[in-house]
Amino acid sequence: MDVDNIYLDFFRKTSNAVLIVKNDSVYYANPPLLELFEYTDDEIRALHPSDLSPLRQENGRYSIVESDRMISIAINEGNNIFEWKHKKKDGTIFRTEIILTSIVEDGDIYIFAFIKDISKRKIYQKELKMILDEQNFLISNIADFIYKINKKGDITYVSKSVINLTGYTSENWKKNSNSYLTDAKSNEVIKYNRKKILKNKIKNKKFNIEILNKNGNKLILELVESYYNNNSKEEIIGVAKDITERYQNEMILLKSQKMELISSLSSGLVHEINNSLSIILGNTELLNKKLIKEKELVMENISNIKTATQKANETLNHLLTISNKQTNSFKKIDLNELIMDVFSILRNSFVKSVDLNLRIIEQEAIVNGDLSQLQHMLLNILINSYQAILNKGSFHGSINLEMSKTQKENTNYWKIEITDNGVGIPPNIIPLIFDSFFSTKENSNDLGLGLTSSKNILETHNGFLEVESEENKGTTVKIFIPVDNSIVQEQGETKEEHTENKTILIVDDEPLVLTTAKAILEEFGHTVLASLSGDEGIYLYKKNINDIALVILDMDMPNKSGKDVFYDLKKINNDVKVIISSGYENDERIRDVLKNGAKEFIAKPYGISSFISKINNVLAN
Repeated sequence: MDVDNIYLDFFRKTSNAVLIVKNDSVYYANPPLLELFEYTDDEIRALHPSDLSPLRQENGRYSIVESDRMISIAINEGNNIFEWKHKKKDGTIFRTEIILTSIVEDGDIYIFAFIKDISKRKIYQKELKMILDEQNFLISNIADFIYKINKKGDITYVSKSVINLTGYTSENWKKNSNSYLTDAKSNEVIKYNRKKILKNKIKNKKFNIEILNKNGNKLILELVESYYNNNSKEEIIGVAKDITERYQNEMILLKSQKMELISSLSSGLVHEINNSLSIILGNTELLNKKLIKEKELVMENISNIKTATQKANETLNHLLTISNKQTNSFKKIDLNELIMDVFSILRNSFVKSVDLNLRIIEQEAIVNGDLSQLQHMLLNILINSYQAILNKGSFHGSINLEMSKTQKENTNYWKIEITDNGVGIPPNIIPLIFDSFFSTKENSNDLGLGLTSSKNILETHNGFLEVESEENKGTTVKIFIPVDNSIVQEQGETKEEHTENKTILIVDDEPLVLTTAKAILEEFGHTVLASLSGDEGIYLYKKNINDIALVILDMDMPNKSGKDVFYDLKKINNDVKVIISSGYENDERIRDVLKNGAKEFIAKPYGISSFISKINNVLAN
């Protein structure tokens, strides 16, 4: 074979190392091959091809035996591609990739070897494997777990560490994408946030959900999810962190902070209640003296008593809202009403020399939220502004609240902007104001949770805070809460109407409440059985089971609570109609009995209109 032709010219010019072996001898080596093995042309021609390899290969076989096998494959199949260990002139071992091609001409066998040095590639592969092994180890053993979600909402990947946290395997999670959650409410939170992430390509969206682990224990998970475009395939990548213990601790601390808020507001609230009670007492005494006189004057006194009672009830409800331990109870809320309620509390708590200026919008500002949490958040920020004014060394100042509608990142928000002319916040302090336990107040009892809890509450409502401040001039806090555009079906209130005579059992441990309710029901034509205890109420129900159409049951009674009485009545008659009554609406027992068959709840004190309206609704149904 004449190699001095076009192929020889190609071998000389190519950057690849080329070795031609003829009848087990080196026939030709191009310049890149000589450079790779560090031999001269004369030196390499004097060698046997096996001299370019160490004694043994990776699999432990002798190089000379293994090379014969590889050449045999190339001869039989035309070519062979494999990895190999080679040896330089100085004895350095390095890894190569070889493409062998065999040609037979005039009875001679020519083996063409194209050799590529892959030493660096092998090093990179080894390092990459070490990195991937380390990552897999960390991902499998950290307390958090990582996951991927496709556009349909299906889980496509979950790290093995999920089993450490939840007891369920990765396969369990992938197969049951939407059935591992505690309830439908958590599913709705997830769907809402993921839809927003995909639509607006959001990064690091944080929200919390509740799940049950394999043992049935409730866990609070903090999810941090981000939009990811993988070769035009849109996905969501997330990290789940168990914050159950942190959440429980925050609830304990939040309760402590609520007590701090009550301490700040108590004097004003007590003053407001006492004013209302003074009006009630004064009007009652006036009624006693003027009962025989003009009828109009008596009616005016009665109207004053009713107004004052309602006002005292509203004030007490404000106090309960602030101090009460709340669960997340989301419903439609008009921010205008919420803000006006909060301002009515603060106007009676702040010194008169601090002006409170309010500008709300002339339309309903509806959000989907928890009333107690939003009130708590707003009170926190307004009290911070008030204290900032007092800390200036003067009791004169102003707090302005202005509400508007705005848009950010394709989302409509209600913006509540609160501005004060207090001491302001130094620039170096602003980055720290949302940290738990951070406080600039000198009072050692201050927990420093005000802005932290306000920020957390807003995040729960998919909102956020912005703070601008200038030292010695004042601070502006901007609150953003998403607009709720969903339609609310409003039901008209049932009128006070006389219905046919029914027998109604009232169970209440307060004699005056019992007497008043009995008088109202009899005025509307009903027959009333009255009991001052749960046990007596159960006895009366058993005795008159065929006559009693409805039971009005007080929740908070000694010895046997309304909840216990309710379930005892259900044992007697599973279809019993029960209305629960209490002066404390946010009671877990009330939610329990309403969930399990109680027909309605009436809050004390109740007016005749709402009382009779609810009774008529229950009797009619």
